[in-house]
Amino acid sequence: MKKVYLIMYSILLLAFACKEPKEKTPPSAELSKEESKVSFQNVIGAYVDAAYFKKDEGYDWVAIKVDTTSYKNYALQVSIRSRNAIKKPTCTLDGFATALNDSTFEIKKDVGTLRLQFNEDKLSILKDSDEAALFYYCSGGASLAGLYTKLQQSLDTTQIDQRSFVQNLRYDTLFFEVSGSISDRKKTVCIKPAGLELKNQEVQMAYEGNIVDAQITDLNQDDSPEILLFIKSAKDHSISVQGVSVNNRKSMSLFAFPDGFSDSLLTQSYKGYDQYEIKNDTVLRTFPEYQNGTPSGATYTLKYTLIDGEAMRSFKMVDFAKD
Repeated sequence: MKKVYLIMYSILLLAFACKEPKEKTPPSAELSKEESKVSFQNVIGAYVDAAYFKKDEGYDWVAIKVDTTSYKNYALQVSIRSRNAIKKPTCTLDGFATALNDSTFEIKKDVGTLRLQFNEDKLSILKDSDEAALFYYCSGGASLAGLYTKLQQSLDTTQIDQRSFVQNLRYDTLFFEVSGSISDRKKTVCIKPAGLELKNQEVQMAYEGNIVDAQITDLNQDDSPEILLFIKSAKDHSISVQGVSVNNRKSMSLFAFPDGFSDSLLTQSYKGYDQYEIKNDTVLRTFPEYQNGTPSGATYTLKYTLIDGEAMRSFKMVDFAKD
C-alpha cells in the first residue's frame, strides 16, 4: 500500500512541476507616463548638423535642443535654433513632440507634421515629413530635413539665436510672430503683427518664468483673434496666461487674466500643475485638488470667457466643477 501512495504522490508532483506558469503582462505594456519619460532620457541633449563643425569658417548651422516635458501629454520639448545671421536666423522652431514609439516622434503644427527619429547619437528629421513643415520654419529655401549629431560637449551659444521662445501664428490673412528674449535678466515677449488694417505695431510685455506655448483663436466671435501665451512659473508648478486681443483687425491690445481665485475653496486646493484647453469660445483650466499638501485624486475644471471692459478686455471665470 505504501508503494501505491508513493507512486501517486510522485505523479502529483510531476503534474504540478510540468504545469506552465501563468503568462505575465510584458513590462513595456505597463509603463506609466513617468516611466515613459525615463525611457526617453537617452534622447535628451543638443544635436547639430554637419555645418556646426565649420562654424568658425562662417557656415550657417542648425542646432536642435531636446528635453522631456510635463506639458499636457507630450513626450518631448523641441527647440530648433540656428546661427544668428545678420539678416535672419536660417531655421527656428519651438514645439512639442508626441511619441510614436521609443525612437520616433511627431511634432504637429498647422502647416504640417515633422517626424523625428533617434538612433544612438543621431537624430534625423525625416524627408517623409510634410513638405510644407520642412521648409516653413527656414528661410532662403533651407529645409529642416537631414541628419543631426548629438554633442558630447556644451553647445556653443556665442553664435546662436538667443531668443528663448519663437512661434509664428496665423489667423486667416493675419500673421503674428511671438518671440521671447532675455536682457539684463529681464524677460520680454514681443508680438509682431502683419496684415492689420490700421497699425502693424508690435506689442511687448514683461513676463516671469518660461513660455511653454502660444495659441491663436477667436474667443469673442468678432472675427479678430486673441493670442494666448501660457507661461510656467519658475517658482512653483503654476501656469499663467498673458496675451493680446486684436481690435476689429486694426490693432492689438493687452488683455487681463486673473492671477488668483475668488472662491476660497479653489485657493486652498490649488498647488499648480495647470492644464489649459481652448474649447469654442471658452478657456478650460484644469488642475488637481490638494488637501493638506497631498493630491486628493479629484480634479477641478474652471471655465473662463473673454469680456469687454472700459480699459481692456479681461477673462472672467464663469463656472467651475470638481470631478
